Amino acid sequence: MSNAFGIRLFGDPEIDQGFQERAFPSRGFCLIALLALAPTRAMTRAQAASQLWDSHDTHANMGNMRQLILRMSKALPSLGSIMSVDDKMLRITDPSRIDVCCFLEFDALGGENSLRQLMEIYRGDLLQSIEVPAHEDPFSVSRAYLRERYFGFAHAALKEVTRYGHANVSLIQALERHALAIDNGREETYRSLIAAYGALGRADESRRVFALLTDVLRLDGAVGPRSDTRAMLARATARSIDVGPAVIDPERLPSSHRPRVALLAPNWVSPSGEENLQRAFVEDAANELARHKSLVTLAAHSSFQAKSDGGALDNSSPLRADYAVSTFVRPGRSGSELTVRLVQANSAAIVWSGDYPLSRDLIVSSNRALVSRVASELSSAIERHSMASPDRTEDASAYLEFLKGQDRLQTCDLRSVRRARGYYAEAISQDGRFSDAYSGVSRSLYLEWLLLGGNDPSLLAQARDIAERAIISDPSNSAGYWRRAMVALYQHDFDECLGSFMLARERHPNSADILLDYADALGHIGDPDEAWASFERSIDLNPTPPDHYWWAGASIAFSQADYAKSIELCGRLRNDEPVLRLLVSSHGHLGNRSEAAGYARRLRENYPGETAESMARLQPHRSRADLQPFIDGLRIAGIK
Repeated sequence: MSNAFGIRLFGDPEIDQGFQERAFPSRGFCLIALLALAPTRAMTRAQAASQLWDSHDTHANMGNMRQLILRMSKALPSLGSIMSVDDKMLRITDPSRIDVCCFLEFDALGGENSLRQLMEIYRGDLLQSIEVPAHEDPFSVSRAYLRERYFGFAHAALKEVTRYGHANVSLIQALERHALAIDNGREETYRSLIAAYGALGRADESRRVFALLTDVLRLDGAVGPRSDTRAMLARATARSIDVGPAVIDPERLPSSHRPRVALLAPNWVSPSGEENLQRAFVEDAANELARHKSLVTLAAHSSFQAKSDGGALDNSSPLRADYAVSTFVRPGRSGSELTVRLVQANSAAIVWSGDYPLSRDLIVSSNRALVSRVASELSSAIERHSMASPDRTEDASAYLEFLKGQDRLQTCDLRSVRRARGYYAEAISQDGRFSDAYSGVSRSLYLEWLLLGGNDPSLLAQARDIAERAIISDPSNSAGYWRRAMVALYQHDFDECLGSFMLARERHPNSADILLDYADALGHIGDPDEAWASFERSIDLNPTPPDHYWWAGASIAFSQADYAKSIELCGRLRNDEPVLRLLVSSHGHLGNRSEAAGYARRLRENYPGETAESMARLQPHRSRADLQPFIDGLRIAGIK
């Protein structure tokens, strides 16, 4: 961006090397500054001359102005493309080539690009190295105004870029150096930096900035930072929870254990005459199960030879299986039926069972669908059991605290979320390797961020940090990647979100909850049709789901512009309060005026003073265009 401006007036004034042919007159910079700061970017010759020369002789001033314009034109032959000159008026015609003009139109809410542009434009005070020729400096007020405007922009840009608890720390540090080089005694600047680092969970950086301010004030003879700065430091360095560093379990690192599954040879209650065909079907199911990456499926050739007692493997078995799958073929009402039982190898406990039709005609006509169904339901059962198993921690009391936290999160209000976090923290204090407890803490933090209206970015920063600890403590567990994906979604770190979901799904491809959250994320930042397919898959695995499944589905249907479907899915919730916004916007788009007005009335009662823009603020979308239909629907329904 260094060549974006033909004329720079901030800091040491200069003309871009590509435009200048000889030294540019210092009064020429002053003249351009006068025009840039004028409300209409235009002045009469007489007005400009009276501010650049102290002489009361108007004729002399006008002669000086003619000479100045001539010198400016010789030094900058392309001056005419930036500034127009006639007998009476001087006017800037291309403000985009002058840094002051661009600064006055600066947008501080453009994220990290805004910070970079701000540092590029504002290189120091206006006309910093020029001795102003007039007796009374015509730029003194403007210079002070522009400086304060710079610090106001810096504060707003810092707040915007850290609002989701995630930003480029090196960029914040660059702005710190830039701002303090301009004025290192301005306490408000330090306070903004303390808040920004705190929002990113960088408590040490906040303390460092506070210490730097204390030293500067001491050199100036001041007592110390003000009370509001001290309060800001306290907020920036406070943590909702301190669970300590994650403990790494070497046994859970790269060679992490995945459940070993053995499909045993089928048994027959009575001869069917189709034993070979049915045996081949069970072997095919074993091959299909081997496609599931979260499991290690043993070869059917070996597992079919294993000795077992009702699914419990012989102690001398070389298979080292965690689960055994026994199958029984028995007569049914319309042909043979297959009973499948999943048995935990070390306890012989039956974990899951299912029955499937196994007639000859069905095997022949629908073999792939039936094989896939058996394998998929087996895989899901194994994953559910392994995720719910206290084997994830060897400390029974830690597991009990974890279950208490899970129970608390069944109710999603602020009090319950914070109580749940306390239980998870207690579980971690008893077992520092308990990955799922770290995951629970992370989830409670981003839920609290949502419940508080998204106004505390440090909660998201902490949630992401603790999700990382969950991954460190057990890289084979999907939970840490899942939570990191959700936090990244709300932090608008969309590539990280999708990447983490991919890692979570690799570890538990048949987790209905992970598939649902992945679908919800895709509905916001990906392909709505792909999101719907993932949602349907989650419903297939959890056909009687809790209410938040329908909420996610309604949101995805809205992204597909299927507003009728969105309304229908909202109707499946026991309580429609969470989906009032969706109902208002969907009815608004469909032109259902009475329904839209009714829901809008309830929405205004619940959120007095909120606008359509503010109601959509927490929705993570890649672009404004993706969010606009939701806002438009609210406005159609009467939400301003």
